[in-house]
Parts: sequence; C-alpha cells; structure tokens
Amino acid sequence: MLSLCMHKEWAPRKKQSTKTGFTIVELLIVVVVIAILAAITIVSYNGIQNRAKASAVQSAASQAAKKIALWKVDNADQSPDLATFTGLVGSGNISQYQYTPGANGAFCVTATTNGISYNVSNANSSPLEGGCDGHSANGVSAITNLVTNPSVENDTAGWSLTINGTAASRNTTAALVGTYGITATAPANGSDSGVQIPVSGTLTAGTPYTASFTLRAITAGSYSLSTQGTAGGSGREMKVMAANTTARFTFTWTPSVSGGVSFYALRQGGAAAVHTFYVDGAMLTSGSSVPNYADGDTAGWIWDGTRYNSTSTGKPV
Repeated sequence: MLSLCMHKEWAPRKKQSTKTGFTIVELLIVVVVIAILAAITIVSYNGIQNRAKASAVQSAASQAAKKIALWKVDNADQSPDLATFTGLVGSGNISQYQYTPGANGAFCVTATTNGISYNVSNANSSPLEGGCDGHSANGVSAITNLVTNPSVENDTAGWSLTINGTAASRNTTAALVGTYGITATAPANGSDSGVQIPVSGTLTAGTPYTASFTLRAITAGSYSLSTQGTAGGSGREMKVMAANTTARFTFTWTPSVSGGVSFYALRQGGAAAVHTFYVDGAMLTSGSSVPNYADGDTAGWIWDGTRYNSTSTGKPV
C-alpha cells in the first residue's frame, strides 16, 4: 500500500517585541521629587525677595537718618519738626515714613516698604527691625487712646468727679491699673451718678469707636458705661454686679455726625442706698475691636504730649 505522507511547511514564528514603561510607583516617586524641588525653589525665591525688600527699607531708614544728621549740623543739633522732616525726605516719599521728634535732638523714624518696617533714631543710626514706639510697623497699625488722663497716675486733671451728687477722689486703694484709681461714692437718688472721663479731639462720622474702663463694685448694684454728646449719642453698657467684683466695661458705636463725646462711669439711677465703686484704666480708641488697656507708659506706646495728661499712641497689646 502506498503510504502518502503529507508534509506541512511551518513558517518560523515571529519574535514578539516587549514594551517597557514607568510603573505607578515610579510615577509617584517622580511627582514627589518634582514637588520637593518646586517647594525648595519657591522657598529660595521668597527668601531672596524678602531679603531684597528688607534691604530696600533699611536703605530708606538709613537715608532718612543721614538727612536728619546733616540738618542738625546747621541747626544747633536740634531735631527737625514734622514739617521739616517731610521736606528733608521729600513729600513724594513721606507715605513710607513715620517720624517722632523729641527734645534735645532726639528723634525716631520708622520706614516701611511692602509691609516690612525698620527704625532709626538719634541713639541708633543703624536700622533696627520693627517700628519706633508709637508707630505702626510690619502691617500692624498703631491706635490712639483718646482719653487724656486714663489712669490718674499724676492727678485728676480733666475728670469730673461730682456728677449728680457723686463724691470722688484719687487714691491708691482704688488702683485697678497702675498705682492710682478713682473712688466714687454715688448718693441714693433717682439719677445716674458717677464720674466723667476726659476725652480729647473730635470723633469722625462713620468711623466706629470703642470706649472701655475697669470698674470694681464695692457696693452691689447696677453700673454702666455711658456715652453722650454730639458724636456719642446715648449709648451704654450696663452690668448688675455683686459687691467686691470687678468687670471691664466696653461699648462700641459709630457716630452719625462728627463732633465731641462725653464718656461716663455711672451707678444707675433709682438706687435707694449710697453706692461706692472704683474706676480706672479708661480707653477710647477708633475701631470696633476691644484692645487691652494701654497708655504712654506701656511698652511700645508713647505719650502724645505731657505724660499722664495727654492722649497716647501705640500698637494693640
């Protein structure tokens, strides 16, 4: 038998190519590395920018000090007043400077650029970081306490101590801030009785203001902080207090018209008995925030005139 063998020719197999790529883990590692490098670059760039800004404001402060020094050579070593200082540095640049003259050649200048502040003074011609006492600095605005004798440390100038029959005096027993305070004894009557606190200047319509003081009730009763006058309206904060307790009274309002304000610490009327209370540490500032008590003796603050008998200015504390 004839056997037929059929031979099938097989084509050689093609070699399959393999493609390789990044795994997810490898991609994540690359992303993380790029992020780290970007962060380092940003930090370095910001550091360079901040150093450049600091250098610019230090230069501005130094230039102001040099101009004052040259002026003092021809003016008996006295400090220029504000108008003269403005002329020295140029009216176009005055927005970056704050200046406080003092007696016997004293002065202090704060220069601010891009929210960075440095200061120079008669005692230090090399710029120091931050602002002079009483100046805004590094984006923090200074505030002024408009009460002219806020803690009666020297006398009772400006205070009215006999409102509606009240008998009041300055003494150390009543000190709630500093060394002295006011002791007020309000009679038994139907009137609001107490003391009036001295305020300087005119309040501006549309600007919020905050008044405050510390009161200690020796006699239990109802007490209040009251504002009156052209720019004061008839606003008040009232508290019912137990005997021998202390509280900080605050009241914020926005005058509808510009003008003066009268500011009182009072025992509410209608009392059937004599009431005694202490009051101290008075403040009246622009703005709606309630700052901690401060005056010209507080660190970073200055008296705007005679110590203890003028307004005072500084950064919030």
